[in-house]
Amino acid sequence: MIFQRSRPDWKGRLASVFILFGLVYAWLCFTCVLRQGHVSEDDYVRMTQEIVEQSLPKDAVPAGWERSVRETREVQP
Repeated sequence: MIFQRSRPDWKGRLASVFILFGLVYAWLCFTCVLRQGHVSEDDYVRMTQEIVEQSLPKDAVPAGWERSVRETREVQP
């Protein structure tokens, strides 16, 4: 029996490289999809404040403001 010392296994190595590249590509696609709907905290706070401001009427009075004015008037002679 004759043993071959240098056996070319280029097909297996090429398949391994393709599998490795496929896994890296899949991971990059996965992280991209996760970040697609991401909103930073600052943008989220700003958008929430804009929604609240738009939902309130222009002549709205903050809660408790009228009571504090009334108490001030009652205390002063």
